[in-house]
Amino acid sequence: MTMKKNENRLGYKKTKVGWIPTDWTLQTIESLCSVHSGGTPSKGNASFWSGSKPWVSAKDLKTPVITESQDRLTDEGFSHAHTAPTDSLLILIRGMTLFRDVPVCRAGRDVAFNQDIKALCTKGECMSAYLQCVMHAQKGRLLGLVDAAGHGTGRIDTGELKAFSIPLPSLPEQEAIAGVLECWDRAIRAYETKIEKKRNIKKGLMQRLLTGKQRLPGFATTENTEGHGKKKDGIPRGWERAQLRDICDLQSGKFMAASAISKVRTEDSFPCFGGNGLRGYVGSRSHNGEYALIGRQGALCGNVCWASGEFYATEHAVVATPVNNTSSKWLYYQLEHLNLNRFATGVAQPGLSVQILDQVVAPVPSPAEQRAIAAVLSSADAEIATLERKLAVLREQKRYLLNNLVTGTIRLPEFTKAGRESTTRNTENTKKDLDR
Repeated sequence: MTMKKNENRLGYKKTKVGWIPTDWTLQTIESLCSVHSGGTPSKGNASFWSGSKPWVSAKDLKTPVITESQDRLTDEGFSHAHTAPTDSLLILIRGMTLFRDVPVCRAGRDVAFNQDIKALCTKGECMSAYLQCVMHAQKGRLLGLVDAAGHGTGRIDTGELKAFSIPLPSLPEQEAIAGVLECWDRAIRAYETKIEKKRNIKKGLMQRLLTGKQRLPGFATTENTEGHGKKKDGIPRGWERAQLRDICDLQSGKFMAASAISKVRTEDSFPCFGGNGLRGYVGSRSHNGEYALIGRQGALCGNVCWASGEFYATEHAVVATPVNNTSSKWLYYQLEHLNLNRFATGVAQPGLSVQILDQVVAPVPSPAEQRAIAAVLSSADAEIATLERKLAVLREQKRYLLNNLVTGTIRLPEFTKAGRESTTRNTENTKKDLDR
């Protein structure tokens, strides 16, 4: 929150949550909303469940607006449930998630919800979209309400939630603030959709190019395109099936104490990779070059990441060094495509051994075709990375606007004295022009 910036500014007043514009008020959630508890219809009554009506629980609180849920009720079940109307806010008040986040979502339709959630139904002087923005911006204060229940689960006391203070402008300004932030949300959603489409396109390319189902220009002929000149095992003529030991040398990284890994990078430190990618930065290096790294321990073992330059690989990562003129970047994509997690052993602590990985079989084209395939997929990755950078900028802009608009640190022009005077002058000038 940025209320401290408003300290002693002309036109601002001090409140218990910080400095806000003098024409704003400080209200509690209880004064702005009716607060409703959730519940669970009888699980023993089959006629209540597997219908089309959403029944929202903690696992569904992942998107700003909720219209669907994993568990659903029939019309009969919905009539026996605790429900919230369209546009009400749903806030998690019990669960382990509360120790790291307080989800606040808006109902995009009438929904039922369980006992771990409270529904906030706004009254006339407050817009639910604006209230949601404020609660997102004040996530730190909300987290301060969380304590541990007797069995260790996170909990927000209903009384403290009702007493939570909200800086409140006029309804027109609430609407304007929510409208500006929704513009950024729409742009963010558009980029998220673009990125998802690009990822799906890349996934399809990997499936076709890395298996030989699609050949690139210069490598496909009438004889070795799909349906022509295939070997019995389904790969193009000129390709081979080889074990990973024949195309790369797989070696586990070296031990690095967790205490030696820093979250902050300095001029003389090096990236440190573990089983799930980048862990932080350390003072020494184990490799220099371009390598595919395979995570070898944990539920995510088999995931593949790319490391280039000077870096350190811990014992939880397997470094794949290309041999026999194998392209390192093609190897990275092929390892990713092979879904190595399916070769994991162990239940409590799944893991991958180098001995097992060495025997995994992959279709292998010529080095020249490997490089061509890698270039196409790298180009797809570059497009995705460009979109992700733009998305990151939009998210940062949204965060900045959110924190400043809902505190009154930044006022939209039509709600400042100068903005109103400018509007009045423009209106008067327009009238004069019409009278001429």
